[in-house]
Amino acid sequence: MSKEDNILKIDEVRKLIKEYKRAELETVAEALYKMLTKAQKLDNNIAELLQNPDKKLVGNKAKKSEQQRPFAEVKAETLWFVDNAYKQNFFAPNRIVPKKDRPKWRFLAKNLYKELIAYSREDPYKNEAAELLEKIYVMLCYSCDYILFSAYDSFESVGVPQTAFFEETLKALNSTCEKDIMIDKAIDLIVNNALNRYTLYKELMDILIGQLETVDMKYLLIEKCQLKRKTLTSKKPEANKFSSNYNFETLLNNLTTLIFKANAALFETTNGINDFMMHFINSDPEIKLYILINLLLGFNEKDLIVQLIEDAKKNNVELRKSLLDLLEFIKTNNALPANSR
Repeated sequence: MSKEDNILKIDEVRKLIKEYKRAELETVAEALYKMLTKAQKLDNNIAELLQNPDKKLVGNKAKKSEQQRPFAEVKAETLWFVDNAYKQNFFAPNRIVPKKDRPKWRFLAKNLYKELIAYSREDPYKNEAAELLEKIYVMLCYSCDYILFSAYDSFESVGVPQTAFFEETLKALNSTCEKDIMIDKAIDLIVNNALNRYTLYKELMDILIGQLETVDMKYLLIEKCQLKRKTLTSKKPEANKFSSNYNFETLLNNLTTLIFKANAALFETTNGINDFMMHFINSDPEIKLYILINLLLGFNEKDLIVQLIEDAKKNNVELRKSLLDLLEFIKTNNALPANSR
């Protein structure tokens, strides 16, 4: 049974816990409490739920019946929040945000996130709502590299994974922008922004490609990435600066990886491999091959993986044990390992 199939409906939960003894209920409650992050405990006011369960239930019903705030109010608060976040007014002493209100930024961000998603589906607000959602996402990404809040991980504190925030932002942009503008924005949102500790660039890339509904849109993605890469390579990072070189190479490699993934999604994997081998920057051919093999595993390209590893062996590339083991497994079983993706 998969994890999705193992999700219980509320009626099933009620039926189960009716059979539990007091000690068993205490064990379950304690285990569930430990599973919650600090942000989830604060955001859902778990302490009040435990202290006054009946009162909390009434509060939830009342909250659901509240009317949506006017868009002008949501917009003004979003712009104020983003501006003060960049100014570190939720972190450092200042006269704009009182000390007692600074830790509340996570609730403000979560509420704005929910409100803007709702407005991004409504005319005539959807365009502005999408832009405001994008502003908050970019700011939270920025806070992954620079201190804007006291929290170690801004997305975790808000209680929304970076992948989910990116996906909702992309959906909002997709419903309001022309397709070429949306793709251009999406590429920049991926390659020009920092990640939190739980997110990988390839996860964001997969979300983008998953939202490109037509073949033409995938080709457009490749063209835009190639143009951005060409523009970038015409410039040079600052000499003798490690950070500049690192950022330059990371940006180029992310564009190249995105081109590969789009080609593979079009079943033009060989084109993707050729482009990757030509443009992906890594001085060690074995590491470059390892990264490529891992990308191919995501597309179940068994035969291409065998060919690449065997070609590397013929060229006397010293391969790590995991690649040799993978080659042996495929040859023995004529299949990829079950957990390879």
